Amino acid sequence: MATVSVTYAIHRSTRCRGIRLTVKPDGSVRISAHPREPLGRIKRFLEEKTPWIVKTIEKIKARGLCTPLRGPDMEYRRYKSRALLYLRTRTKKLAKQTGFTPKNVRIRNASSRWGSCSRKGELMLHYRLVFLPPDLCDYVILHELCHLMHFNHSKSFWALLSQFVPACVSMRRILHKDGARLASEAAAHYGANQP
Repeated sequence: MATVSVTYAIHRSTRCRGIRLTVKPDGSVRISAHPREPLGRIKRFLEEKTPWIVKTIEKIKARGLCTPLRGPDMEYRRYKSRALLYLRTRTKKLAKQTGFTPKNVRIRNASSRWGSCSRKGELMLHYRLVFLPPDLCDYVILHELCHLMHFNHSKSFWALLSQFVPACVSMRRILHKDGARLASEAAAHYGANQP
């Protein structure tokens, strides 16, 4: 029987009650827990859930959903400046539509997030957003802009986002299922056609 290696990250949040486990579309595992949750208890929880984690990762691989979100370092260096220019310009336009203006927009080569919003009002956007279809790219930017009003994923947040992206539920599903693959394929095609 083949051995499956499981890599996980622990995220501490005061909003978290108990221990939450998430297997992401790229096969990575995220454990969310309150800062006071003992590490020993988290490790025991992980051991108990290992069979389920392995089974879930195998299902993801069988469906071909394990394309990593993080791009190669060489690709990131090559397209970072262009991505920053495009994404800042696009964010500025969408900010005018929503009325929500971030303090800054930064570009990253993250391994598990297309974007994030800090409590300081700064947006972090993945450089590979420029390789996604425009509607998916705009969805991510609008998602993060709405976090400037609701720093959570409450019903109020989703209601606000749906005002700007009526199909936000299906967009989220497509992004999680196919986003990394679409971006990877588009980046490869674009790179192959560059001098």
